[in-house]
Amino acid sequence: MEEGVWSKSMHRRSVIRGCLTGVVTAALKSGSLHAFSFFVRGESKVTHGDLKDWKSMPDLNGLEAPFEFLEKKSLVDVPVGKHSIEGEQVYALVQKLPSHAAETAQFESHRKYIDLHYVVSGQESSGFAPAADLKLAVPYDESKDVMLYDVPQQYTRIEVKPGRFVVYHPGQAHLPNCHLQGPHDLHKVVIKVHVNYLAAKRKQG
Repeated sequence: MEEGVWSKSMHRRSVIRGCLTGVVTAALKSGSLHAFSFFVRGESKVTHGDLKDWKSMPDLNGLEAPFEFLEKKSLVDVPVGKHSIEGEQVYALVQKLPSHAAETAQFESHRKYIDLHYVVSGQESSGFAPAADLKLAVPYDESKDVMLYDVPQQYTRIEVKPGRFVVYHPGQAHLPNCHLQGPHDLHKVVIKVHVNYLAAKRKQG
């Protein structure tokens, strides 16, 4: 490809990506959608919404077991700690913790597990950015399936209030449990879904 053609092509992609990012940010801030899925640089996608709407969202195919756990359980009464849904392939972590300032935390991402965050009570701001765009702070720890990143100046913020969820796939760095309109005591469930489990479920159709 000639240099002039290549330069124009790259400029056009940059403009399109910038416009898409602006549209996505505006939609997320508006809070007018029950669920909104988006792509960043064609490689990352986040789905979030109300629990009552999950069955109508095609992106959640294969995640029936974790969502049924959230629907069928009286989550207020489930003890804090780890609860098996399908062994180590799918399990829930019930948490009670205070929210924190975003500036005091670090982004995280995973390789083996998908994260499904659901808020029972309280409210939080959850940050999102493609891991490839962030500065690595702590290398990958296989035993914990996590790597950590510095908080960038700009990233997408998602409001997560009671009854709402966010799904983060590997490579999608996230900054959960942050203050939203002030500090809050959070009661939430994080469901871990192994990537092989989801792949097998989707292959089954």
